[in-house]
Amino acid sequence: MRFRLRNMSLMNATTNAGRSLLQSVMAPQVQYALGKWIKQAHRGLLIGGLALSYYVKPRYTADIDLLFRCEEEVPDEVRGFERRDVHTFQEWRHRVEVKVMTAAMLKPQVPEAVILKLFETAVESSGLSIVSKEGLAALKLYGERMQDRADIVALLRSYPTLDLAGWPLAEARSALLAELREVAAKENEEQRAIDERALALMPGWNSSSKTHEEDSH
Repeated sequence: MRFRLRNMSLMNATTNAGRSLLQSVMAPQVQYALGKWIKQAHRGLLIGGLALSYYVKPRYTADIDLLFRCEEEVPDEVRGFERRDVHTFQEWRHRVEVKVMTAAMLKPQVPEAVILKLFETAVESSGLSIVSKEGLAALKLYGERMQDRADIVALLRSYPTLDLAGWPLAEARSALLAELREVAAKENEEQRAIDERALALMPGWNSSSKTHEEDSH
């Protein structure tokens, strides 16, 4: 088995600048399974933890979540994967699960107009469609878990100007987004203060040298 070498500077980045989808996968086994799925099936819209890892600093996730427009688009079989049930494939070698969902499974909790826009605004990397960062935030706004809220904050911390103005969100969801945007801004401000205190402890660093450096630009 061959795993891809990691570029740690890309893995530590809080945005996906210059980082491909496969470079954003923390677990080598999941990276292997995803690469095999792309090669053999090349279908589905990536959502969930791997999609989030593509946009923010990658985090560990043990499975692959894919969204399809309808049941007819879900492949009957994929070489190298076992069909465990109607909505689950499992990669043979490392037993990584690929969980498939259809648009109908998101309804009625997620409005149809939002679901359609998920597909319309998708991006592509490493040969697979990925939900856009705006689409991922919109989808998670309709989630009920605390982790969904935390994931939206992570997106907003990495992309403070993330704009969902063109998305057909319910008023309550737009209000929730505004609240989470405030949380993200506060956390970013706190992190900057921590970073500045850490820098102040470094030998030879002082606020005047920082000001001089900023003025030189």
